[in-house]
Amino acid sequence: MAYIDHRPPCKMPGCPARAEKKGYCISHQQHNALRAKEYDKNRRNEKKSKVYYSSTWRKLRKRVLGISPLCVSCRCKGRYVVGVIVDHLVPFEDENDPLAFDIDNLYPLCRACHNIVTPREKTFNLRVMERAEAYKIKYGGEMPIREDEEIPL
Repeated sequence: MAYIDHRPPCKMPGCPARAEKKGYCISHQQHNALRAKEYDKNRRNEKKSKVYYSSTWRKLRKRVLGISPLCVSCRCKGRYVVGVIVDHLVPFEDENDPLAFDIDNLYPLCRACHNIVTPREKTFNLRVMERAEAYKIKYGGEMPIREDEEIPL
């Protein structure tokens, strides 16, 4: 019986090989790593990267996802989707900004909602708003009270 290779094709344009890891074949995986490194170097905000690569952020992120594991934007719409990204309600400037590690400023989002919500930050100046108003604009609902959070079954 013939073997059918169900792996997707390599993401590198014109490459006929099948993907192994992260969408690239073995010969193009190094290209993907270099591309990611170049993105971090040239396009990512270096001041904010210091926060996201810190051990304090990793612990805080884990704590936020433990307290509230569901996407806050989806919950406002009546859906229950697991949050995988911890988002800052009010954006921070650098690692010295108190908002960077403020747990009351952090909310879990699913990837789809994060991609919708993040461009909204550029439209509104959330730093000058009250938190409840900023929450309503950014996530589309009323601000939850974390102590009373329960998942209805």
